[in-house]
Amino acid sequence: MNQTIKLFAFGFALCAASACESDNNKEVTPQGGDVLICTTIPSPDGMTGSAYMQMIGNVDEAAYDNRNAIPTSYSIPPIVEGKYVFDLTGASSESNTIKKYAFENELLVEKGSMVTPENSMPMDIAIRGSKGYIALRGTGQILVIDHEKMTSLKSIDLTNYGIGDQNPDPTSLIIRDNLLFVALLQIEGGYIPNPARPAVDVLIIDLDKEEPLKMITETSSPNFHSSPSYFLHH
Repeated sequence: MNQTIKLFAFGFALCAASACESDNNKEVTPQGGDVLICTTIPSPDGMTGSAYMQMIGNVDEAAYDNRNAIPTSYSIPPIVEGKYVFDLTGASSESNTIKKYAFENELLVEKGSMVTPENSMPMDIAIRGSKGYIALRGTGQILVIDHEKMTSLKSIDLTNYGIGDQNPDPTSLIIRDNLLFVALLQIEGGYIPNPARPAVDVLIIDLDKEEPLKMITETSSPNFHSSPSYFLHH
C-alpha cells in the first residue's frame, strides 16, 4: 500500500511552557500519523540549537512535546522523498552521518545510515530508483549512493562550474525526465554569493550517463540572486 507523508511545518521554535499554559490547547502524546512536523529550539545566538521530527495524526490545534520525537539536524530540515525521510547534516560540522527513515504504520522507522566525507555539507537528496543523488556543498560534488543499502557508489565532480573559486556550492536538487537539476549557490567566501554578480546558476546533469550537460544562468530576476533554490523550485 502506497502512503504519502504530509509535510506540515518546518523550522518553528517549540515553546512548551506557553503551550501548556494555554486554555485553548491540550496536551498530546504523539501516537503516529501521516503528518510530519519538525521543531527547532535555537540557542541564544540562533546559530546552533536542537531539532526534532515526529509524526502526528492531524493538524488540529494542540500542544506537542519532543519526548517521542527523533533528534534531527538543526542546520537543515529533513528531506522527504516519497515514503522516505532523509536526515542530512547540512552545514553542521557536528556529525558526518546521514540517516534514512521510512514511513511505516504511521511511524518513522530508521532504515540505515552512512558517513559522508568530512566537511562535505550534504544539503539535499533526490532519488531515482535505488540511487540517491546528494548535493555536497562543501566539496562541490554530487555524491551518488545506493540509498537502499546506504552505500557510496561514485561522485560527480562539479568544480569546473565554480565562479570565483573551485566550488559552485551545489544545494537544492530536482529530477525531471532523467535529468538532475542542481541549484548552485556560488559562494565566494562568507555565506552569500558575490553581490557584484546578480545571477542564478543551475547545472543540468544527464542521469543516464551521470555527467554534467551544461550550466544555465538566469540574470533577469535579481531578487533570486541569493536564493538559487527558490529559483529551482519555482
